[in-house]
Amino acid sequence: MRLTHDAISPAHILLGLIEDSGGTAAQAFGALELKLNELQPKVEALAVGTFSGLAARAASKELLHDSQAQADSLNHEYIGTGHLLLALLNKEGPLVADAIEGFGANTGQLRETTLSVLASNNPLEP
Repeated sequence: MRLTHDAISPAHILLGLIEDSGGTAAQAFGALELKLNELQPKVEALAVGTFSGLAARAASKELLHDSQAQADSLNHEYIGTGHLLLALLNKEGPLVADAIEGFGANTGQLRETTLSVLASNNPLEP
């Protein structure tokens, strides 16, 4: 693990969303003009001293369950980066808020933009 942590925490998942430049989460970040290359070091700094060990595993497991709930609520049959981001915004709002602070966006805007991108990528069938 790049940050030398002993478990994957929600901060690591957020870093993964930032690094996946082709996913729904990255599209939402881009729509709000959040520069991923500037956001990444800020999240890495925030990850220092976050969950470790069992607490990190439990938080990540809960995040995955919440991602499934997000996908289910949108009638999607998969969990994508947008669903992960929505779950992060719900459960780890302060982490995301701290990460995007100073970049001209807030968590409410990011949530709405993510939902919009998900809707445009998954139009309802007639």
